[in-house]
Amino acid sequence: VYAVTRPAAGPSFAVLGQAVGAEWEHPADPPPVGRRLGPGTLRLAAGLARIEFDTGATVTIEGPAEFRLDAPDRAFLARGRMTAVCPPDAAGFRVGTPGGDLTDRGTAFGLAVDPGGASEVCVFQGAV
Repeated sequence: VYAVTRPAAGPSFAVLGQAVGAEWEHPADPPPVGRRLGPGTLRLAAGLARIEFDTGATVTIEGPAEFRLDAPDRAFLARGRMTAVCPPDAAGFRVGTPGGDLTDRGTAFGLAVDPGGASEVCVFQGAV
């Protein structure tokens, strides 16, 4: 499996919309831009990757990062940095971290999780 590990075959609900300078932890089989994504984990060693959820939420992860896609409205950032833009139609999008969960209320926010699991959030617009 490339950089996405899937627990079981399931429906896709997002797409890898863009990758800039992306270096995956499994470089022998990198996921191509445009690939549909379902439940699984993205492990980005360096660079940026934008994930576009079918709900309208857009998440950009910055490597090194480990980001798990759980459902159309739910993800988990185990380590690394990300930004999310969630239009009103995507309100309720949730991002879990080792220290807790964030629920979006139609916002733009940034999130960082250090290797020890401590999280820091910055809300650019709206509320989480």
